[in-house]
Amino acid sequence: RFPAAREMAGLAFEGLAFVARADARPADAEAALLRALDALAADAAQFHFLLGRHYHDGGRPVKALEHLRRASELDPKFAERAAEIERAIRTSTPACVLK
Repeated sequence: RFPAAREMAGLAFEGLAFVARADARPADAEAALLRALDALAADAAQFHFLLGRHYHDGGRPVKALEHLRRASELDPKFAERAAEIERAIRTSTPACVLK
């Protein structure tokens, strides 16, 4: 209900994910982003994008594509950045892995 509180919660979840990734704890980063997706439905596009990037960086292209597409569907402002990552996935991943 309170935009400032929602923004701060979003920053907190992003911070948790960032610190977990920096500390080589990708599962904890994933958990923080998934929890943010549940807790902050109004910001779902942002967290789908971050999950897509996280999965791409972690070598999970199929999961990455799912979340990047969802981010673009929910908010077109993510479309260009998501498309860049999708192009990287499609040019570096064996085609048999992707739909």
